[in-house]
Amino acid sequence: MCRFSSGSHETEGVHSDAHMLALPVRSDGFLELEIGSERAAFETNDCPLSFSPVNAVSHFSFTGWTDNIVVTIDAGYVSKLAESWGSRNISEKLEPSANLNAPRLSYIIRQIYRDFTAEDASSRLSSEAFTIQMAVELFRYFSTPTFGKEKVYGKNISIRQVKEYIEDNLEADISVSDLAAHVGLDIFTFSRLFKEQTGLSPRQYIIKRRVDRACVLLADENLSLAEIAYSCGFSSQSHMTTTFAHHIGVTPGRYRRDLKI
Repeated sequence: MCRFSSGSHETEGVHSDAHMLALPVRSDGFLELEIGSERAAFETNDCPLSFSPVNAVSHFSFTGWTDNIVVTIDAGYVSKLAESWGSRNISEKLEPSANLNAPRLSYIIRQIYRDFTAEDASSRLSSEAFTIQMAVELFRYFSTPTFGKEKVYGKNISIRQVKEYIEDNLEADISVSDLAAHVGLDIFTFSRLFKEQTGLSPRQYIIKRRVDRACVLLADENLSLAEIAYSCGFSSQSHMTTTFAHHIGVTPGRYRRDLKI
């Protein structure tokens, strides 16, 4: 873990044999970063997870203060794990990301930090298991077709339109027929094309986005779990708890407590 002191800070680096993940925590500042060809800027209290694959040049420019969890994972280890799953050349799929939308991976990184800083040495025995989980999450993330690419359903209809519609109506009861009508397709054609383009069914994607939004809102302690559930489109707090635990591995309450490192 590293800490940028108050004021401005700039750093640049490249790893020739490892992938790097950086997660800001307890932050209050502004971050501009460039990883490979990708550029972005964030308020760090949004806790954006960034990913620099092997040999990618990373440049961070920071103003304010923040604690950061920085994790490097051996590139050869990830490749061997991917091969054991029957996939070769995984390194070619790993792309620079200034804002990796992977809440499960962020959670695992926080757990790794707790594991290494625990006073009880026996708890550190689980660090290898966490590392395997982290590698697996990276592999899964980059092996699934990304949703943000400009794929086309029809002559002038971009998949980005569907993404924006879902984000704007996430708290509502979104039906697959609503999405199909939004892009002028019948429900069967839309569902087939959506799955081909994203690797997820429309319903699976909506659930994933609701869980992702819940992860962000749980950082705001002024919001109750019930308020978060309805803001994310879950039918009830218990519905959110069941769905959240299935996707993230812990309940929303536990996830919120674990945000306090």
